Amino acid sequence: MPSETGHVGKKKEATGAASPNSDLTERTKLQEGLHESSQSGYCAIIVHEELGNSRGAFPLEPMKGLAVLIPETYESLPVWMRIIRTFSHLVVLVGSVANLFGMVRVFHLYQDIKPHLHDRTYMAALLTCFLYALCCLIQLSHYLFQYSYEFVEKQAEIRQRKELIAKLFDETVNELDAVLGQSLDAQVTLAERSLEAKRRDCNRALQNIAPKLKRHENTSALLEAVRNFVCMWLLIFAECSIEPAKSPFLVASEDELIEQCKSAVEVADIVSRRIKMKEIKLISRKLADDKIELAKWQTAWKSLRNRHKQTLERATALEEGLRVEGSGDALDAEPKKTRRWLTFGCVGFGVLFNDDNRFPVYLDCGFLSIMVLSGEHARLLSSYLFGLILLCWTTTLTYPPPIVMGLMAVSLTCIAFVLYDFMEFDTVQRLEAQIDDLQQESDRVAWKRKRIIGFYARAQDLGEFWLHRTLPRLELLKQFSEELEDVADVDFVSTMTTMVRNTGSLEQALLPAKLWLDDKLTTATKKQVAAVVTKLTSTRSVKETLQKMPAIVAELEMLKKQILHTQ
Repeated sequence: MPSETGHVGKKKEATGAASPNSDLTERTKLQEGLHESSQSGYCAIIVHEELGNSRGAFPLEPMKGLAVLIPETYESLPVWMRIIRTFSHLVVLVGSVANLFGMVRVFHLYQDIKPHLHDRTYMAALLTCFLYALCCLIQLSHYLFQYSYEFVEKQAEIRQRKELIAKLFDETVNELDAVLGQSLDAQVTLAERSLEAKRRDCNRALQNIAPKLKRHENTSALLEAVRNFVCMWLLIFAECSIEPAKSPFLVASEDELIEQCKSAVEVADIVSRRIKMKEIKLISRKLADDKIELAKWQTAWKSLRNRHKQTLERATALEEGLRVEGSGDALDAEPKKTRRWLTFGCVGFGVLFNDDNRFPVYLDCGFLSIMVLSGEHARLLSSYLFGLILLCWTTTLTYPPPIVMGLMAVSLTCIAFVLYDFMEFDTVQRLEAQIDDLQQESDRVAWKRKRIIGFYARAQDLGEFWLHRTLPRLELLKQFSEELEDVADVDFVSTMTTMVRNTGSLEQALLPAKLWLDDKLTTATKKQVAAVVTKLTSTRSVKETLQKMPAIVAELEMLKKQILHTQ
């Protein structure tokens, strides 16, 4: 079987271009680099050398002693528990643990006072605070995992991975562009053009014998002879397909001709009309479709990269405290100099959306301006606001339990610190979302590349299949059809019947098409079979051809037995 690049690779060597092996090696290196980058994940940037880039007392390793005493247990701990990177990380971690113990204590308190307490408002407040703390704990567990890496380093790592994906995509598209830009193998092109010529010959032959069929009496013998002759054409034309076994070139089936055609004229007419409309441009049409699809991929990829670039520019502007209007290019003439999503000042009241109805959304509340960065940010803000309302409600109780007040305070404190660092979370999440988009597009193109390269490698086999098996038989039928145009009316049916019988014997003597399509035959064997069949088309007359056909059939059967015996 040809290599993946097939005849295309040969042309590259002939023209002095880079060999396919070097392209494959380069792509393999890119894929390995991308795989290592994705496999390393968060741990790739969590190394002890990074601890030297400390900010004050951070990062901390409170459990470093376990690495000496019980290293297996230490390594099994999550990174966000082993390394405390910032003060916010410390507060959220300690607060989450305290929150968990507080929830257990509230649950026990509820169980203790439930039989003696009849104040439903008190009980509702207790249960509501417990559920709120539980929801907060679930949210905080997600953000604790985000503290497994340094934000700046994680952003750099994601950007590096994006560049690897982009480079791999570009390599794939450039390779496909080179493959599609080169002319196909001359043998394949010749075979396809010859098949198209034989299609036109078949249509012309059916039109030419139509007047003779109209002069004949419509007998069952004539109908059967014409139908069998036409079916011989259609049987061979079925091989004119990219997938001859799975999806043959179908003009009309024998059953369809039996059911719909009541005369020989109708058989010739229906097949002639159908085959006239079905051009055989398999490889050339596929080549044109692939070029169009490649152009669409390049356009879609460029659009995706531009959209991601706009998103990053918008995020960068937000981090620098600039308000982004519309689609992301227009900035306020006098930006507010703050690096947070919350600003104070006399801003009035109102809500400002972007033109594309996407985040960020600006909420101006008198002396407070809130920039909602994403849906997740909106949920956190809602949780914090609801927690404040719930805390105020619990203070109105007659005897507010201290444990409940403490639990609410811890939950609100943790959410406040998460909100403080949300800019960094949001940037990383945006980058990771872009990575997913680019990876999906790159994987889709890589899958298409495999199919396209495989197809053009297989085109060489198809060319040999058509050239050495299909075309010689179509040429034989063409000569038979030309003879039928000149034969006397009284000999028309008998001559056609003889042609059909001999052609049927020839079909039986041929090697199965599966051996040709599965690449079980050598090129020399294919040429040998074609040479035997071509003896029939190189005679001086059709009468001589019909006389030689039994000997040719016997020769093909002997060759068939020899080849099948060696398989």
